[in-house]
Order: sequence, then structure tokens, then C-alpha cells
Amino acid sequence: MNQKLTQRMRHVIWLFVFSPFFILTIAQAQETQDIPLPPPLPIDVPPIVLDEEDSVRIQPVQDTTFEFPEELIKERLTQIESDIPLHYNKDIKAFMELFTMRKRDYVRRVLTQQSFYFPIFETELKKNGMPTELKYLSVVESALNPKAVSRAGAVGLWQFMPYTGKESGLYQDAYIDERMDIYKSTRAACAYLKMLYGMFSDWELAMAAYNCGPGAVRKAIRRAGNKTSFWEIYPFLPKETRSYVPIYVATTYVMQFHQDYLFSVAEPRPYIESDTVHITQPVDLELLANELNISMTEVLAFNPHLKKSVIPAYMKNYPLRLPMEKLAVLREYKADMFLAAAPKKPLPEPSFTPAVMAASMNKRSSIPNTAAVAGRKKVTHTVESGDVLGRIAELYNVGVSELKRWNNLRNNTIQAGQKLAVWVQSHTWKQTNKAEGDHEVTAGANVKKGVYEVQAGDTLWSISKNQGVKVDIIKKLNKLKGNDLKPGQKLIMG
Repeated sequence: MNQKLTQRMRHVIWLFVFSPFFILTIAQAQETQDIPLPPPLPIDVPPIVLDEEDSVRIQPVQDTTFEFPEELIKERLTQIESDIPLHYNKDIKAFMELFTMRKRDYVRRVLTQQSFYFPIFETELKKNGMPTELKYLSVVESALNPKAVSRAGAVGLWQFMPYTGKESGLYQDAYIDERMDIYKSTRAACAYLKMLYGMFSDWELAMAAYNCGPGAVRKAIRRAGNKTSFWEIYPFLPKETRSYVPIYVATTYVMQFHQDYLFSVAEPRPYIESDTVHITQPVDLELLANELNISMTEVLAFNPHLKKSVIPAYMKNYPLRLPMEKLAVLREYKADMFLAAAPKKPLPEPSFTPAVMAASMNKRSSIPNTAAVAGRKKVTHTVESGDVLGRIAELYNVGVSELKRWNNLRNNTIQAGQKLAVWVQSHTWKQTNKAEGDHEVTAGANVKKGVYEVQAGDTLWSISKNQGVKVDIIKKLNKLKGNDLKPGQKLIMG
């Protein structure tokens, strides 16, 4: 028994030392010394109330040593409101022990920052109809550090690699890296996770695919005999990915019940209301900060994606985020302040700028493609910041390859403001009388007397959200063992 325990703890220590997840402690030290993170905002998280007997069943053996009664932990996990399954096993327990006993400073830092970042994440997740508990995935990815850099080169709160970031519309050059942009990277992460869920109809598998890529997850599914749950394909996943979901569950638990493990946050980061102003000319941010009577540290804290203290001319109309009270002053004296904040020396301009990229994309996508597609209606989608082709394809129930063909796209790169032609099933979609690009699904068109007919592109998650019936209830009512659906299949809704 002791030998097995020792082996298990060695495995946890190996993951701690070598996994990119834990390299973040090094990245924080290297990447954020000169730009301290901004202060956190109080968040009103509904507490999970236990009776007095429960509250004393987890007792510290020493100052930072705790016991984990299996039945109590399982009971608590069921009390956490979550659309994502929260299992409990030896691997998850090992990470709970790690966070509550040996990595307490790490957890304290996350608890300090959560109140600033979680409302931003929750807003975007709700907008996309996704489980809000996916906010904890950013803790797993970056420890809520927007400037975190992994050994492999992944960057930001959601750890985008350079290529994946560009594919997700996150611009990168010598002056800016939008993988560190709090809002844009969150939109891109939600879009990518939503696309992955569309592939696997399972949030645990979507999270695994976020870590190792959908190809590796599909390979594990095949090697597992086409089984479609994370724990069934667990032995066939890459070593790092096997720990990914257990870390997520342990993180969710510790964040919910941190007070029972004697965590205290002395100075949580206060919320500061902010918004953006478009910079219309080159600006030296240090000079602008002086004009606004704000520290450069605070400016960069709201804009961690800015790599230098200047915004060059080619970034014209680029949004700069500032506290609301300073934004009001800037808007009133904008011309004078921009003049005073003009760089003293001319700035070099790269040959490939966002404007050049957008013009190139619009030139390619503006080639007329008027050939009608039988049984479909042409609509126009205006690309928004954070959109990716996979998300757009899922929205309209079409394929990525079709989108690329209809719009003469050579790769998956798209830009905000770009117009895309989409040929949709005319009986499923209708265009409103609003501005071009506004569309709505004809909800409930396929429901009759509590029975839903599966359409092409449907997933259990999308049906669940459209019909207001939980995924596990749909599966139980229809005796579904996996997540696979076929067009035309009839599902009982209740």
C-alpha cells in the first residue's frame, strides 16, 4: 500500500515539474516582473452551504496538512452546480492534495486574481451558451496570468500557440500580441472550445482536445475501441493530457471550498470599471499616462497585450483600454492629450500590418461567387473579433471547407469586419429585416409533441440549450450510451 502511494506521489511530482501547466510559476517570474498585474474585483459567487456537521469533517492534521474523506469529497462535488461531470478518483485526489498542501502560494495568487477575470470569462461563456464553469480552465492553463508563457511558446490566459492564435484572429507582431489581450483571447478561446464541443459532444473531451488537439483525441477514441468518454480513452491519451481533466476537477473543487483549507486572501484585486478608446495617431503611452495622471503600470495592466510603451501609426484606430474615470477625461481633451503624447521619434512600420492583412483577406473573399446552391439560401456573415471559421461553420451548420470554397479562402485566417458568403439550409434559417449579417435560428421547428428530430450539425449540447433539457436527461430518456447522433434520429424531450 505504501509503495503504491509512493509511486502515485512520484507521478504527481513528475507532472508538477515537467508539465507546461506548472511551468507557469517560472513564466510568471520571468514575464511579469516589470509589469505588475492590475488589482482584482470582488465577485459574488453563490456559496455552497453545508450543515455544521459537514463543516468540521475536513480537519487540518497540521497547519497545511489535510485529510480527504472520500464520501465527503464526492458529496461536495455533486453540490457544485456544473454541466461538466466532476468525477473523483485517486488522480483527482492527488491534485487536490497538491493544491491544498504544497502549492498554497499558487492557489492564493489565483484566489486574489479570480474576482477580476471570472466576470469577463462568465460574460463571454454565457454569450456563447457554454457552461460558465469553463472559467476554471484558464486557471489550469495560465494561473490567471495574461502574460504567462509556456516552455512550448503558448501565451496568455488561454495559452494560444502562435499559429493557433493567428488562426483565431489574434494579431501578433513586435508591438502587440493579442494572445495576451484579456477580452480578445477569451472570445477566441470560447469559440475554439465551442467548436471542439461540436466535434465531440462532450465537454471533458473538448477540454482534452484543447490541450492536445482534436486529432490526438480522435486517435485515442479509435485505440479505445470507439469509446467516447474521457475516462474510457484515458490510457490512450498523451501523458500530459491525462492529467488535464483531473487538474480541472481539482481546481474547481479547491476554488469552491478554499476556505475549508484555511486559504485567506489579504488584498483581493478590486474591480475597476473600464472601456476602450480608439487611438487615432501614434502615441507614447508613458506620455499619455502622465497626461491622465495614471501610472504606466496601470495602463499596461489593462492592456497586457501591448509589448512596448508606444502605439505606432499603423495601429490607427486600435482600441486602448483604460479605467472609466480616465477615459472620460481623455474623451474630453482627446486632441490636446494625443498631441502631448506624440512620440518624440518616428517609429518603424512593419510591412505586414493588420490593415494589410485585412485588405488581403477582403480582396480574396470579395471575388464574386454567385453560383446558387440547390436547396440553400445565401446570407452574409460579418466576421466579429474572436470569430474563427469553425465557429461560423457550426453556427450555420455548414462545413469549414464549404466556407473556404464559397469565399475563395486559401487558409483559415479571417479578419474582423470581413464579409463571408454562407449558403444555409433555407428551411432552417431566415434572415431578419435588421442589418446585413443578423440572422436567427428558427427554434423549435423540429419539435413535435415532445419529440425532436435531429438535424445535420446538431449535438446533444446544442439540442439541450435550444430545447431547455439537460444533456443527461436527454441521454436517459433516449437510452443513449454515447454522444453520437444521426440526422433524422428522433429524440424524446420529455
